[in-house]
Amino acid sequence: MQGIFRLAGLWDSRDKIFAQNDTTSKQLKEASTALTKILNDQWNQGKDLKWIFEHTGTNGDTIVIKIEDPSIQGRYTRPSLRSSGFRTYFLLSMIIYARSQNTPQNSHIYLFDEPGTYLHPSAQLDLQRSFETIADKAQIAYTTHSLFLISKNYPARNRVVSKTVNGTKIDQKPFSKNWKSVRESLGILLSNNFLIAEKTLLVEGPSDTIYLLNALRKLKAAGNIDVDLNDMSIVDAGDSQNYVAMAKIMLSEGRSIVALADGDAGGKKLKTHLEQCCAAEIDTKRLQIHLLPDNKSSEDIFADLATLRNAIRKSFQRLVDNETRTAKENMNIEASVAEIKPADSTTLGKSIEEVTKSWFTPKDKISKLLIAILYEDEVESSHIAPPAAALDELEKLKKLLELRSEKSRQSGVFEEVV
Repeated sequence: MQGIFRLAGLWDSRDKIFAQNDTTSKQLKEASTALTKILNDQWNQGKDLKWIFEHTGTNGDTIVIKIEDPSIQGRYTRPSLRSSGFRTYFLLSMIIYARSQNTPQNSHIYLFDEPGTYLHPSAQLDLQRSFETIADKAQIAYTTHSLFLISKNYPARNRVVSKTVNGTKIDQKPFSKNWKSVRESLGILLSNNFLIAEKTLLVEGPSDTIYLLNALRKLKAAGNIDVDLNDMSIVDAGDSQNYVAMAKIMLSEGRSIVALADGDAGGKKLKTHLEQCCAAEIDTKRLQIHLLPDNKSSEDIFADLATLRNAIRKSFQRLVDNETRTAKENMNIEASVAEIKPADSTTLGKSIEEVTKSWFTPKDKISKLLIAILYEDEVESSHIAPPAAALDELEKLKKLLELRSEKSRQSGVFEEVV
C-alpha cells in the first residue's frame, strides 16, 4: 500500500487522508487520476483500466481501491480478484517501489528467480520497464527462461548460463551472432516480439532490418534517441515482390502497420500498389506508409559507408575463397569498391548490385543479406556512428509507430498532479 500511495501522490498526506471530508475526497479523486495515468503507461495489458480510490466504512476512515474494467459490465472489480499474473506484477512493482523510495539513501540489490512466471509476454515486457525505473537507484539481477525478459535495450547486461559435460558455462556476450547462445538455450528468438507487438514495421528485405536496428541501437547507446527496443516489431517481406502480399496478410490478422520502403522508383511503385489495395486501412490509419528520401535506400540512410565498403570487400573474398564464385581476371577489388558511393540518381543499394555483379565470371551480384550480416559483425563491437540522416528517419518512425520511451513517465505524471 505504501508503494500505491507513493505512486498516487498520497504518501505525504497519509496522516490526514483517512478522515473523509471535502478536501480528502478531492485528494482521492486526483490520486485516482494520477495512479491511472501511471499504471496505464507502465502496463500494456492494463492500459484500459481506471483505478479508483474511495472512502468507505462507518466513519469514512477506510480507503478501498476499485478498478473500472471495460470488459466487466455493471460493477467494479478489485486487485485481489484479478489473475495471478496481474497480482504478481502489481505487488512486485509496488513493493519494490516502496522500499526504494522509503529509504533513498540506501543502495538496494534485488535478486529474483523467474519473476515473470505468471505473466503474459506483454506483461513481462512491462515488468522490464518497471525494473528500469527502479534501477536508477538500485541494482536488480534475475534469472529467467523467458525470451520476453531478455533486455534488448542493453544487450551487454544479459548472460547465458548453461550446464555442459565440462561444468557450468557462462556466456558473457550472448548477443553476439544474432543472440546465438540465447537461441541455443531457449529456442527460437521471436523476431522483435512480433507475436505480441501492437505496431509492426514492414520493410522490404532482411538486410533493411539489420541496418535499421544497428543504427537504432547505436543512436540509443549514444543517448541520441529514447525508445524501448522491447516494443519494436520488424518484419521483412523477403523481397519487393512479396511486399504488398505480406502487408495484406498482416492487416487481415488485425495488425497496425507502418510500411517502410526505399525512395526510388520501386519504393514509389510499392506505395501506389498499397494505396490501391489497402485504401480502407490507410483511411483508418491501420496502415501508414513511409518512404525514405528520394533515391535513398536503407544502405544510404542507416549504414556507415566505410564500414559497408569493408563488408562488401569481405563478402567478395568469402565467396571467392569458398569457391562459390570465380573472380573476374585482372580485377582491382580496391578500386572497384571505391566506386560504390551515394549518387543523386540511384540508391546506394542499387549501386552495390550493379558494381558487384561485374566482379565475377559469369556476372552475379553479391547477396544483400550476406553484406548486411558482415556489416553487422563489423559494427557490433565498434564505436562507429550511423549517418546523420539516420536519426531523423528513426524519429519519424518512432512517432508513426507510437513507440514508448524506455522508462515509464512517472515524473511527468507527478508534475501534472502537483
